[in-house]
Amino acid sequence: MDSLEHYIRRHKLDRVAAHITESVRDCIRLKTQSAHDMTIAPAASKLGGRPDLPATVEWPRWHSSPLSFIAQINTRDLPNVKSEVELPHDVLLSFFYEPKQSTWGFDPKDWGSWSVIASNLDTQLERREFPADLEEDARFQACTLLAKKSFSLPDPNSERIEKWGMSSEEGDAYLELYEELMPGEDVGFNHQILGYASQIQNDMELECQLVSNGIYCGDSSGYASPQAKALETGASEWRLLIQIDSDDDAGMMWGDAGRLYFWMREPDLRARNFDRAWMILQCY
Repeated sequence: MDSLEHYIRRHKLDRVAAHITESVRDCIRLKTQSAHDMTIAPAASKLGGRPDLPATVEWPRWHSSPLSFIAQINTRDLPNVKSEVELPHDVLLSFFYEPKQSTWGFDPKDWGSWSVIASNLDTQLERREFPADLEEDARFQACTLLAKKSFSLPDPNSERIEKWGMSSEEGDAYLELYEELMPGEDVGFNHQILGYASQIQNDMELECQLVSNGIYCGDSSGYASPQAKALETGASEWRLLIQIDSDDDAGMMWGDAGRLYFWMREPDLRARNFDRAWMILQCY
């Protein structure tokens, strides 16, 4: 925090210093390194490769086709961070997504085109073979994941910072601060657990709230509907679970150098209802 305050003073943001420091959220950043899948220990955190799942759990499918395995996170391996919600400390979280990237999360009909499976680490896990009908380009290269405690700031384009009442000059200074302290936009630099999303387009909390309640958000009509007005207060319950960047080492490209964002409501996260996660794809 002392270091952050130093940067705040350097960028002449003293007037809104309290807003910035009070808004900081801890997060966990993930660094990838290419590896052969067979050399990665069972239940270890990784990007790509083949998943480790209980024998009783079927490979998730959508419209009869298998989903792509994206990543698995061993929560025992994660550093402790201060967060409004905590991840369970005894699960392997496995993330899957529709291989043709035909869904982006703004349509209620997208439900089921992704999956988050929480496997108890005390159960027997086995490394699965890819389904025979999973296309070759939907099988990603394995990468190890190194987890490091860090912090995140609200995105300069987020509506969250509008309440700070910054001038145009302060807005430009905050953008410079953000770009200096947060990871760059290069592909593979923005794998992250918890904290603020490194958004490419707009804020996603309200979108998650509306679309998960059946409101189409592919255009402005859904946001302007009477149903949206009644639901919008629930947007504050949504928290980023994980964002998965495009990654050359894993052979992952989401849209045009985009990211996958998996979100959950705080009550669902506390109750371990990972099947209630919502996913949004954003790209440039």
